Amino acid sequence: AHNAAHNAAHNAAHNSAPSTDDSWRALLSSSLAQHPSDAPFHTAAFWLLLSLERAPMLISLPSPHLEGFLRAGPPPPQTAAIWSRFLHPNASAALDSWESFMRLPAADSFEAARRKLCHSDLLPSLLLKRQQFAKAADAFWRLGHTPFFKPE
Repeated sequence: AHNAAHNAAHNAAHNSAPSTDDSWRALLSSSLAQHPSDAPFHTAAFWLLLSLERAPMLISLPSPHLEGFLRAGPPPPQTAAIWSRFLHPNASAALDSWESFMRLPAADSFEAARRKLCHSDLLPSLLLKRQQFAKAADAFWRLGHTPFFKPE
């Protein structure tokens, strides 16, 4: 399922076939709703959207895992190595073995996605969208006052 989801989302993002963000948001929302407890599937969708610079779509997804993903910040180095390869355009072709998958270079888009996760207003924007105003205000305050979140 993860391989098929990766291929479909990656191909849709990189092909010029007519498609709208609304239709992709509906497709992703439906897929995530069908697998609400599959945190790795949700996380894969989040990383893919970040790498494709689709932050507005990301924060519009109805996922029970999204707030935790945004609060967690960057993944530890070993986990980052896996996600950076998952985002590689040839990832689906390298899934025949762990060794071939890990031989892939990190996707160029991963570092930008990681920076977006760490140095942006994604979490407070999500909380505002959910009308959790006190939590959003706290998240905005932390964004400006926590060394982890200070812009580079």
